[in-house]
Formats: sequence, C-alpha cells, structure tokens
Amino acid sequence: MRYKEIKEADYITNLMKKIGTATGPMGNPVPTGVLPKGTIKSVGTKQVATQINKIANRDLLKPGKSLPIPVGPNQETDMEIDTVDADTVSFKNPDPKPGEAPKTTLNKKDLNPIINNLLRRQRAQG
Repeated sequence: MRYKEIKEADYITNLMKKIGTATGPMGNPVPTGVLPKGTIKSVGTKQVATQINKIANRDLLKPGKSLPIPVGPNQETDMEIDTVDADTVSFKNPDPKPGEAPKTTLNKKDLNPIINNLLRRQRAQG
C-alpha cells in the first residue's frame, strides 16, 4: 500500500515544531500559550457554493449565450440571453406565438437550480 505525501502549510508546520519541542519525548501536556487561541476558522460549504454560483453566473450569463430553460415536465428549450442586469436576466423567446411576449425576464436567484443542473451535466460528461 502506498501513502501519499501530505504537504502542510507553513502555519501548521511551525505549530507542530512548537508543540513537538514543548511536549518532550514522553508526550507531556502542551504548555499554555503554545496553541492558538479561539476557534479555527474554516471555509463553510455555503460559502463555497455561493462562490461557484458567482463564477458560473459570470461565465454562463452573458448576452448571446443560451441556457436550457424548463418549459414543462421533462421539457427544456434553449433560450438565448438578451440582456443581463444586476438581479434579472432577459431571454429572447425563440418562437413566440400570437399573444406571447417576445422576451421573458427571470431573477438570477431563480436560475441557480438551472445553472447547478447544467454544471452537473458538464461534470458527468467529463
């Protein structure tokens, strides 16, 4: 069985050197003032998800690109993006019927499930 080499950050390496010299060879308790105080802050999954959505919004929501918008159960239509505002996205209706609007406007937060589904499909294809 092979083990991968773990590369540690400088902070962790320095902390391990302090703890290693302070405890001695017998594993004595760590003296006070060696370990950092407070909680260790880590990046939450919600922050990661919002960062991915921001990147996807920047890349996918540009005028001229098309997104598969659901129009019915198990039915999607590729709609071309017309304009992008701070909170809304306008789509051109590909074949408007009499009485239908030529454009459809949706909120960006309503498009997050569509973008996540599209990203999932791209990852599945490789």
